[in-house]
Amino acid sequence: NLLRGPPETTVKVIVERESRAASSTPDDQVTAREIGKRSDSSVRVLEAELPRSQVRLRDVKLATLLGPSEGASSNQPAIGYVELSGFSQEAGAELRQAVANLDAEARVLHGTPLTGLVLDLRGNPGGLLTSAVDVASVFVPKDSDIVSAKGRGFRPVLYRSTAEPVVPSSVPLAVLINSGTASAAEIVSGAIQDLDAGVIIGADKTFGKGLVQNVSPLPYNTALKYTVAKYYTPSGRCIQSVDYGGSGEDGDTDDTTLEPVNKLSAKEFTPPGQGRAVKNRKGFLTSTGRLVRDGGGIEADVKVPAPKLSLVEALLIQSGTLFDFATDWTRTHELSPTQDGPIVTNSVYSDFKRYVTAQIRSGNIDAESVYAPQLEDLERTFRDGNRNSRQALAQLQKVRDALLVDMSSDMNEHEKDLQQGLEDAIRSRYVPESWLLKDALTRDAQLKVALSIIGDRPRYDSLLLPSKEPEQVRSTENSAMSTAVRPGL
Repeated sequence: NLLRGPPETTVKVIVERESRAASSTPDDQVTAREIGKRSDSSVRVLEAELPRSQVRLRDVKLATLLGPSEGASSNQPAIGYVELSGFSQEAGAELRQAVANLDAEARVLHGTPLTGLVLDLRGNPGGLLTSAVDVASVFVPKDSDIVSAKGRGFRPVLYRSTAEPVVPSSVPLAVLINSGTASAAEIVSGAIQDLDAGVIIGADKTFGKGLVQNVSPLPYNTALKYTVAKYYTPSGRCIQSVDYGGSGEDGDTDDTTLEPVNKLSAKEFTPPGQGRAVKNRKGFLTSTGRLVRDGGGIEADVKVPAPKLSLVEALLIQSGTLFDFATDWTRTHELSPTQDGPIVTNSVYSDFKRYVTAQIRSGNIDAESVYAPQLEDLERTFRDGNRNSRQALAQLQKVRDALLVDMSSDMNEHEKDLQQGLEDAIRSRYVPESWLLKDALTRDAQLKVALSIIGDRPRYDSLLLPSKEPEQVRSTENSAMSTAVRPGL
């Protein structure tokens, strides 16, 4: 890669850029020199000399104190929020420092230490096992069991906390999860749940990715990947989801390639293996005697539905239409990072709808793509077995044509969500990601529930009492009880 090289050297880069005439953001540290234009006058050729440096991506994406705009009570102004996006080597140290900084900030601003903490693991795909142990050690008592690995012909391994926790047990802790919470993130949430160190909040369950796997080379440039052990939480339950749905995807823990869920919208998706019947899941007990189950990831103590991605929103994201319109918008508009008020007014949204219509007509957006599997199945059925297939196929074409008409009505129906997505896409050109993440917290329904629980100590304590079934928030779930056991590790 020509861009990479020793730190403190420079590399000259020439780029073509479709944008406004000049960048005026105050954080610019590199000056680009215009050296020409393409025949299309909107595309400029820029040259810049960039300094190389050691780049380390941080696992703590956002650490902030929460205020009334995020749903925090005025009676508890010192609640901290930390979003952890991964588990690289320094994740534990980063988290400890972030919590310490929030505690110091709370003492300065409010004259009190942290009165609560929210750890956001939504969309966290995991990482290093040792980092999972380090992160869990921030919250659980010293010498606590955190995770073990067991398998046939595999020497059992048990990992324990070796450090004093940064967050005292007297400080309420809420952990946010979703179906994109996987691997090392499940080890942390499972340890916190089993040791009753905090309340787990989410739509349902985590991904269920808890295998130890080896890869052995074979002849003809092939290899065999096989499972040697599974990971178990302190109560003895297995994290791994069992796939009975025929998807063939069980996942592993050490080398996950799961794509994180977009944290700005926290939309849900359904991972493999989540359909296992409750009656087939063995029960275990936490430290205080609460019932938890194995075989399906980590189940939330409090279930709060997450917003669902509409088909039209999925199509416009998948096709890159939101991104492309935001790029076009920045060519002719300047924006101050501190500008108040919405960018996407009714006028801008009308422009966006016209842009989408033009993209569909030009073939850049395939409005059928979200329904493609169903339409293809219907067409195959009509061609293979229907004597009146010609008439049926003609009707199917009318369905395809109707989808284009419905696109406009769908955009009206989901206008609020699309406007917000467009707002984020445009603002991302002008402000740091942390600003967008913090702004998204003001619209986060799951976070608001977490704050209400942290602010209500009797309710928080009741959720950690023995045999407490998952609490439902605006949803119901009828589930069979299974026999609870407490096997040793």
